[in-house]
Order: sequence, then structure tokens, then C-alpha cells
Amino acid sequence: MAGGRAMNRPGILITGGGGFVGSHLAEGLSALGYPVMALDRRFDAATRSRLAGIRLIEAELTAEALRAAMDESIGIVIHGAALTTPPECLGISEIAHVRDNVTLLIDCLDQAVAWGIGCFIFLSSSGVFAFDEADLLDEAVAPQGTSAYALGKRAGEVIALARPETLVLRLGPLYGPHEESRPTRRFVSPIRQWLDAAQKGMPLVVASPQSRRDWTFLPDLAAAIDRLIRSEARGLMHLTSGEIISDLALAETIAARTPGLVAERADETGPKRVPMVSRRPDLKGFAWTLLERGLHLMSEVRS
Repeated sequence: MAGGRAMNRPGILITGGGGFVGSHLAEGLSALGYPVMALDRRFDAATRSRLAGIRLIEAELTAEALRAAMDESIGIVIHGAALTTPPECLGISEIAHVRDNVTLLIDCLDQAVAWGIGCFIFLSSSGVFAFDEADLLDEAVAPQGTSAYALGKRAGEVIALARPETLVLRLGPLYGPHEESRPTRRFVSPIRQWLDAAQKGMPLVVASPQSRRDWTFLPDLAAAIDRLIRSEARGLMHLTSGEIISDLALAETIAARTPGLVAERADETGPKRVPMVSRRPDLKGFAWTLLERGLHLMSEVRS
């Protein structure tokens, strides 16, 4: 069945295809029948095993590598490669961090335009926001984030949206199997941290109990993006399940799954986060995985 569908579906090049988000997209879109090519500087053994049957290109993400990866089979480019680890942890300046992320996008977009790619998808992030712009962040709220990561993504959105073939997807908090720390994404999600703590029988420490987030089960994104591709969606969109819960309530929910475990507030609380929602109708009726079900699946699978 998938093979039959693949005959009618354009090839997809995914940059950052070895990472948490990119590898899930590669796996999911391939299962939906798309010929997928994943490009990244490194694919670990576990990711290579998961992506068996998908063409993997391991190379530094340079203009030359992108040029070499492009061919006439590619009809869609999903640009997910990015540095999310803070610049101080990488030993580089904030400006260098912004430059590196923007350069990645420009090089990728340049090759996509040169090849006449009809659909360019830029994966942005709720990290563009300062989280004090509004209590609920929809597409009409202007982002004001000033971190190096936020500035790089904000600049990338402006550049990408100048092209009519572009769909910019802001991703919110994501969770799912196979989440691990890596150099370009050093810090894992609170859900992964709390599940790891629960496995060890340790208290679930909540750094920002006042935060409220919109959690999305990462394996859902491939089917959501497939729907957006087929409907030729363009412009800016918040790609989120819209299921919102406070950090404290979520940690308490996870703790309650194991007798004797507790969730406790950190001695020093971190900055408050507020959730994203989407006002666009493109995914109306889409069957997102509910958080309760996603947590159950996460407890069954430990990467």
C-alpha cells in the first residue's frame, strides 16, 4: 500500500534528519509513502536502525552538501536543522549562534529555489516568543523573544516567508520516544526529565510550576504535515495539538502513575511559559494523540 502511494508522492529532503524531530518526521513520512532523504551531520546507531530503508546522508550541513543532496526526485524540502543548545554551552557568541542558524536556512532555501522546489517547509519554534506577549500565543501575536535562538528563528521566518512556496511551522513543546541529549540539542523536554526521574524513583522537580504549555506528541507531526502538504498550506502556522496543562499538574500526573512518587517545586523557579494555539483551520478535526495516551506510550518505550 505504502509503496503504491510513493509512486504518486514527491520526494522529501529533511535537514536535521538525525535529530529528535527530524528523525520522527523521516520515519513517519516514509511510512506514509513518501520517498525520504534525511541529511544530518551525524546519525547514531539507534537512529540508523529506526530509519532503515531511508536514504541517509551524513555530512556537515554546508551549501556544498545541500547542493549534492538535491536531485530531480525532491519535490519538498523540510528544513529542521538548527542549533538549539544555548551559545554559552557551545562556546560561541550569541551573534555566531544567530549567524549559524540563519546561514543554515539561507543555504537550504537557496538550493531549494535553484532546484525549483514547489514546497519549502521551515520548522520554527515557540521559542521565538518572550512568553510575556500574551496569555495565549496565536499566529497574530508578534514574537518578542531576544535570545540567540529566538533571534535566529525570527530572522529565519522573515526570510522564508518572503518566498510564496513556503510554509513556516512553529512547533511548541514536543514529547515522544527516542528523545536523547545531543550536541546541537543538549537539553531534553521536561516530560523526558520527569519520566527519567520516575524510573529512578526520584522526586519530579518542577522548575517552572506556574508555566502552562501546549504539549504535542511528536509522532503525530508526520501525519499532520502530510495533510498540510496535500492541502498546499502556505504561510505561518502554529503546529500544536492545543492540549494545555501546567507544568506542576503534568508532573503530578506523571508522579501519580507510580505509588510513593511526588512532584515538588524547585528551590528557584524558572521563567514562566505560556501556551501556543492555532487560529488556522487547516488541521480541524485532526486526531491528535491525547496526553494521557502519549504518556502511556512513553512509559512503554524508553530509548
